[in-house]
Amino acid sequence: MLARTLRVIKYFQLRFIRLKGDPLSLAKGIAIGVFVGQTPTIPFQTVITLLLALLFRATKIPALLASMLTTPFTYFASWKIGSWLTPWDLSWERIAAARAIVRSEAGLAEILAEFGKLGQETIIAMLLGGFVWAAPFAMISFIASYYFFLAVQNKRLAKRTRSPE
Repeated sequence: MLARTLRVIKYFQLRFIRLKGDPLSLAKGIAIGVFVGQTPTIPFQTVITLLLALLFRATKIPALLASMLTTPFTYFASWKIGSWLTPWDLSWERIAAARAIVRSEAGLAEILAEFGKLGQETIIAMLLGGFVWAAPFAMISFIASYYFFLAVQNKRLAKRTRSPE
């Protein structure tokens, strides 16, 4: 089981390195994916990621892959930061109940109904907290991935321009 998991990780690592495209576009895609992945928008992450990638002319595949890096801590951090930034007293029990519905096999209608029960203040606070939580991760991932893909591009160019001896 461990060997298979390591093989899958290695496969995706190689696919990631072999992504073709402009380093800026690839880095924008990664940053968008990380940003959306770190916000409490789990049932809508794919749609939001694709729309933002189209809007900012970023590559879609890296954006979608990076958006899957959602951590279990995202909801808690969004709630804490949102509670701190807004004047509303938000109950963690309400957030945890909504999170449980999102993580379950519930359909979109059930998820939307559960979000409707949260109330406007809770949704605003969670989104605001999520945006503040996600922004540093997106900036760091943009810078790191830009220089990574720039190095990969330069390595490819150097390999192509080497003269045969």
